[in-house]
Amino acid sequence: MRGDVVPQTIETHACPYCELMFTYHEEIRDHILHDHAEHSDVAATVEIHELPHD
Repeated sequence: MRGDVVPQTIETHACPYCELMFTYHEEIRDHILHDHAEHSDVAATVEIHELPHD
């Protein structure tokens, strides 16, 4: 039955250092490493969900 199908939503993740949104955690890590170089040590050593949110 099509009535039982629950539509999937795409979860997005915000960069903790700016307002950009990403679909995948690895995209955030890459973005931080390249665009927020002052935080590259944090992005390289922790899981993305552990990064601080301002």
